[in-house]
Amino acid sequence: EAGRMKKLKFPTPDFAIMYSCDSFSSQPNFATSDEAECCYTFVGPVARSWFTFIDDHQIDRGKDLSAYKAIYLPLAKYQRKSVVERLAQYVRDGGTLVCGDPEAFSFDRDGSSLAALREDLFGVKLAEPNKQTSVVVDGQTLPAAGGFDVTASPDAEVLGRFEDGKPALLSRKLGKGRAIYFAANPFTVKNLAEKSWKAYFTTLQT
Repeated sequence: EAGRMKKLKFPTPDFAIMYSCDSFSSQPNFATSDEAECCYTFVGPVARSWFTFIDDHQIDRGKDLSAYKAIYLPLAKYQRKSVVERLAQYVRDGGTLVCGDPEAFSFDRDGSSLAALREDLFGVKLAEPNKQTSVVVDGQTLPAAGGFDVTASPDAEVLGRFEDGKPALLSRKLGKGRAIYFAANPFTVKNLAEKSWKAYFTTLQT
């Protein structure tokens, strides 16, 4: 009976979440990271957008990224340089890169620093961790559970600030596209219950 059913037609995904195998495989077996799952929830069930998962292995093998309006990075502290360079080119070609991980692109797999590439892409210099509890974006206060102090380059637009006025959300134009950077990762289990974050990502996806 099932064999006679018509094949379901699904929309073509125009957004993607990048699963960083380099970052997740760097964690010990007992560690748990929910960033990818939380990003999935915000982009999919909450914002109701049609997306797909991709990973750094696919990107490194030359996967075409041009079909995606935006690519989300929930976790990417460790990432091979070749993948970072391809994501930067994706932005230059007109894509939008949304980075939730403040420590994204800190190190290559061999431990060498990629901080210069992060700065070139997002226009930020990462400093020390902080204990900020909120981010203000467009007059709305969104909860945070700590983040990082950052120094923004002159061409980076500050879209949101921590309660002490320091940059918390930035956007930088690069070529034809833009790179969005969070100084406090919004992809947390606690934030999934927050109406303010649900509204933010619903608006971001429209």
